[in-house]
Amino acid sequence: VNTLANEVPMITVAMQSGTPEEVRDYLKQQGVAYPVVNDERSWFSNQYKVKAVPASFILDGEGRVRFATRGYTTGWGLRIRLWLAGLF
Repeated sequence: VNTLANEVPMITVAMQSGTPEEVRDYLKQQGVAYPVVNDERSWFSNQYKVKAVPASFILDGEGRVRFATRGYTTGWGLRIRLWLAGLF
């Protein structure tokens, strides 16, 4: 996924994952190199009606959801979803 983040704009949202410091330390330990938003107040999860995680949303340039899926995926899985949404 880090490689894909070098190819397309990408962020991850951490839900109920701890304090900003805990999330930052965990991400550093895992070698995550893309932006992560700590959704402490559940704004993103409420906005996009996230009921289960992990969840992936592919948004277009206007912020509209073009593709949504639940469950784990790989970098190739995300590439296929971007392609299906006409964004890759």
